Amino acid sequence: MIIDFKHYHSGHCESGATSNLFRHYGLEISEPMAFGIGGGLFFCYLPFIKAQEAPMFAFRTFAGKIFRHASERLGAEIVMIKKFKDQGKAMEDLDRNIENGIPTGVQVGTYHLKYFPPEYRLHFNFHNVVVFGRENGIYHVGEPVREHTQQILREDLQKARFARGMFGPHGKMYYIRSVPENPNMEKAVYSGIQETVKNMLKNPMPYIGVKGMRKLAKDMKKWPIKYPEAKARFYLIQFVRSVEEFGTGGAAFRYIYGAFLKESSGLLNNSVLMEASREMGETATIWRDLTYRSSRFIKNREDSKDDYAVLADILRDCADKEESLFKKLAPLKP
Repeated sequence: MIIDFKHYHSGHCESGATSNLFRHYGLEISEPMAFGIGGGLFFCYLPFIKAQEAPMFAFRTFAGKIFRHASERLGAEIVMIKKFKDQGKAMEDLDRNIENGIPTGVQVGTYHLKYFPPEYRLHFNFHNVVVFGRENGIYHVGEPVREHTQQILREDLQKARFARGMFGPHGKMYYIRSVPENPNMEKAVYSGIQETVKNMLKNPMPYIGVKGMRKLAKDMKKWPIKYPEAKARFYLIQFVRSVEEFGTGGAAFRYIYGAFLKESSGLLNNSVLMEASREMGETATIWRDLTYRSSRFIKNREDSKDDYAVLADILRDCADKEESLFKKLAPLKP
């Protein structure tokens, strides 16, 4: 059974999967719109939780929230099964959906996705794909970050759905039952913006949002004093990888959010959103410059005049600019 499912290449897995699922049911929601309405932009720095032997950095909300929040705000009826105890039952439920013509999003670990080259098969358990067919033990999947659809063996898909390690997916799956013909886009857009404003400016935790950026900048200056040089450098390497690689990367998420603000500005005829889109693009470029300069510093390039303190100051500048941007968006209410 192969569902007539049109795959669109995207920049990020969950927002891409969300957009593709909505499009399948006739609701033309772009990937940036799905990301923004779903409140996808985020920042979190957790020095007390180690991911791959370094502090944990996050640039998007927790897995599943983009799809769930976008669906709620657009008025769609959905099903989300967060965890299966039995792997066989998880595959049976997925098979049943395919037989009933329901394309289904699943959370997977990338290590077991053999259509990726070996160097890209990392132990990353937050990836999302859309399964839309199966035949002769082979599943057809919409891989958001690849141009064309992919195929995967049943045993490999099952392993990916139950990948071990931190934040394992536990077979998680989600799908749409129905979508409204005319969702209230103004309410959906402004509600998504307010969630992001809250996360970036108003979370009481000192490790979340712009406060988390400043906390990281403060700690980054101390890394070469507090730790041996090899450890401090490794922390910086993992930070760069988080911004540029893991789950799309922090700078890329900001470009996607800027595209959401620009599209929303045209949709709602709001000049504040257009100005915010421009500022978000500038901030994303600073993030990218930060990682470029960090990489040169890590590689000991002779012409690099940067150090941990200089890089931390650039990060603090990012925090200041994003705080200013989200304060401008804060008055926008649904």
